[in-house]
Amino acid sequence: MVLAETTGTETAHYRHALDTLAQSDGTSVEYFGYDGLGSVRQLADASGSVTLAQTFDAYGNSYAKVDSAQSMLGYTGEQTDGNGVSSQ
Repeated sequence: MVLAETTGTETAHYRHALDTLAQSDGTSVEYFGYDGLGSVRQLADASGSVTLAQTFDAYGNSYAKVDSAQSMLGYTGEQTDGNGVSSQ
């Protein structure tokens, strides 16, 4: 299944199976790396280079985030706003 999300002139495509597998902006694809809780800890490009690395505290707050990419999925795989606040 593919979900498309459009914000202004940008469209992101998300590929789903049991979890979201990848996101694409139309020019590149990035693959999600999850931890045991289902939180998105990494994004990797097609070559395997990590484009996003993030860690969460016990309350779901993101810290130690290193990125050149953006993801709308975060703690426990839930959708977040631009500030990392979960919309659970």
